[in-house]
Amino acid sequence: MNQNVVKQIVVGIAALVLMIMFTACAGVGTPTPGGITSLSGSVVSVDLNNHTVTLNVNGQIKTINNVPNDVLAAAQNQVGKVYSIQVTQNSDGSFRGVTTLSGSVVSVDLNNHTVTLNVNGQIKTINNVPNDVLTTLQSQVGKAYSIQVTQNSDGSFSIESGTNVTLEANETSTSNETSTVNEPGSIDFIGKVQSVNSSSIVVSLPDGSTLPLNIMSGQTDLSKFNGAQPAVGQLIKVSATANNGSFTAKELKPTDVGDLKDQNSVTFQGVTTQAVGSDRVIHFTVGNKSFRFAIASTAELKDFGGNAQSIANGTSVKVKVLYSGTSGSALDVSNNNS
Repeated sequence: MNQNVVKQIVVGIAALVLMIMFTACAGVGTPTPGGITSLSGSVVSVDLNNHTVTLNVNGQIKTINNVPNDVLAAAQNQVGKVYSIQVTQNSDGSFRGVTTLSGSVVSVDLNNHTVTLNVNGQIKTINNVPNDVLTTLQSQVGKAYSIQVTQNSDGSFSIESGTNVTLEANETSTSNETSTVNEPGSIDFIGKVQSVNSSSIVVSLPDGSTLPLNIMSGQTDLSKFNGAQPAVGQLIKVSATANNGSFTAKELKPTDVGDLKDQNSVTFQGVTTQAVGSDRVIHFTVGNKSFRFAIASTAELKDFGGNAQSIANGTSVKVKVLYSGTSGSALDVSNNNS
């Protein structure tokens, strides 16, 4: 066979192999050193019970297992829309979801290879932590760190192989803690009355925590109750404003059937206490309370050009949070005056 013909055949085969490789990799990001990649495609389905999300990636159906609650919450109403999910690939070619846990270190167990974090007031234990990470964290109790993890089918967490733990700059407090800074702001939510009298009311938030509020003549609108008080155990709509280290009920209203769909949503207006980093966690203060939430990958960020990291320290923000159990994710972040 002519040598030129042979060369042409070899070159053609090489080009074909390259085309196949590029086609197979379409929709999948470049893996990080920790084995994490980004899988992009339109959402086909979301299975809350089995913690799976199915994407159409360039015509290929990809199912992601062990998807964290915050991603499930963000994706469940996004069928048909395109977005990216952080994943790691198993040895059998399947995918599992990856998330970032950010919180203050509560304890480090060298014998059982676990690290416990306080994440937004919830205690989360991460299993299978390697020795180098344990060594790093054992003297860091009380400091806030971000750790990339996978969520297991039983709800527990395991550290993602090869990940680096990240100290959060200037951050030591957890969500919904009392802050030394007293920033103006408000909280709007639906909750159940825990106790009430003529001058105060305590209402539960979707994560199970409670918010004490002052009832003040001329400042608290009770007109929807015809001047009476809400009943203990009643589900009500609350609009609360921060006021000199406490919160005052601006308006209290009964709920109706149409409100039930929003009972896991809370809208905060406050001021950020640090810039949003690569972990996509927003930190802000309302009154004398500090909050911290992961920003969902599908969150509306139009006031910030769609870029979470453009949210700077000291920015007045309105943050809509959707809770799933005791965990919340920011689904919409906008300027406070928008």
